[in-house]
Amino acid sequence: MSNEENTNPASGFVLSGPLYEKVKWFVVIVAPALLTLYFTIATILNSSHTATVMGIGTAIITFLGVVLGISTSSYRTSPNRYVGETYLTPTDDGWKRVYNVTSDTIDPNKKELVFKAVDSQES
Repeated sequence: MSNEENTNPASGFVLSGPLYEKVKWFVVIVAPALLTLYFTIATILNSSHTATVMGIGTAIITFLGVVLGISTSSYRTSPNRYVGETYLTPTDDGWKRVYNVTSDTIDPNKKELVFKAVDSQES
C-alpha cells in the first residue's frame, strides 16, 4: 500500500511486541476480572458507587481496546510485518507451489515469521 493510498491517520502507530502483549493481557484478562470482582463485592455490600466505578472502568478498558485495535490494524497493513518473501509458481493442476524463501533478517526471538507471497510470474 503506497503512502498515497493510506488514508488512516493512525497508520504507523504500532505498539512494540512486549508492550502490546502486556497491554493485551491486561485488557483481555486482568481488567475484566478485576471489574467483575469489584462489581460482585460492591453489589453484596450495597456500595453506592458501583455504577460510577463500573462506568469508569469500562471506559478505560474500551479505550485501551481501541488502542490495541489501531496498533493491530497498523501492523497488519505495514510492510514491516514481513520478514521476507516466498515465491510461488503455478503447477499443472492449478495449485501454486513455493519454490524459494528469502529473508534479509530473521529475529530468533519472534514467535512467528510472516512472509509475503509473491507470484513468480509477476516478479
